[in-house]
Amino acid sequence: MSGWLIKNANFEIFKYNTSKRSNMKHNLKRHEVIGLLMIFAAATSFGIGLYITFWAAIRPIFYNSVEYLLSSKEFILFPVFYGSAGLLWVLGKIELKGTIPGKKR
Repeated sequence: MSGWLIKNANFEIFKYNTSKRSNMKHNLKRHEVIGLLMIFAAATSFGIGLYITFWAAIRPIFYNSVEYLLSSKEFILFPVFYGSAGLLWVLGKIELKGTIPGKKR
């Protein structure tokens, strides 16, 4: 029975014409997509910065030793992640400045 089902299976998923789907139009311009990706990268960088900040605050308590306080090399992580998040956020907002929700083009 299962062999009959496999031989006579109707795979309608693969019958769709992919050329029609690839020519579908959307209302996002290239710079708007780049702006959205920049804001996503900024939010990701900010989240990593928060994680590092909280882990740096909890680490001496977790290991029960003062030796696990931040060293001088680890302090560079804060401006790297928070600075890149702020910069990407502002650049992404500049790219999306002219975008109005629901605007027909």
